[in-house]
Amino acid sequence: MTAPVLVPLAADAQISLAERIYLAACLVVLGAVLVTLGRMGARRTLMPNALFGIRTRRTMRSERVWYEVHAVAAPWMLTAGFVAFIGIIPVLLLREDFVFLTMLLSVGTSLVITVVGAVGAQRRVTAPERQADR
Repeated sequence: MTAPVLVPLAADAQISLAERIYLAACLVVLGAVLVTLGRMGARRTLMPNALFGIRTRRTMRSERVWYEVHAVAAPWMLTAGFVAFIGIIPVLLLREDFVFLTMLLSVGTSLVITVVGAVGAQRRVTAPERQADR
């Protein structure tokens, strides 16, 4: 029995304009959500909720921690949103070969920036509490 072989895209496979617009729209939504969360976090107007934000045990337990963590993470969220927006340009303009890679890089980089910012913000804000617990 032979191992399955990954079949590359056919040389004549093309991504239609409608598909490119759909992918760009996905990046617009991702960027808009991240920028909105960043702006609301910086202004301390993102109230504790069950849907959006950095929802961990500590942030859900204390409103003070919730607002502080989101304020500290705000620049990271804004950066992640702008990375998603920047990804729109190559999705619309580059050859078909690079569209998937561009989407992967845009979404992946935005995700990494968001996670690093959220974890760092929580650690920074809750460090005094964690040291007091010891």
